[in-house]
Amino acid sequence: MLGTMLLKKDFNNQKSFITLRDYSNGVYSVVLKDIDNKTLSIKKLFKN
Repeated sequence: MLGTMLLKKDFNNQKSFITLRDYSNGVYSVVLKDIDNKTLSIKKLFKN
């Protein structure tokens, strides 16, 4: 999958939210990484 990073955010053990409100309809990937840049989870989000 090709694409461009749209957002990079550090959460620092706090509850946080992200929104796709300002983005076009489409498929987005969310990649969660730990402090050592190790991938923990990858999820696909679909915005209609």
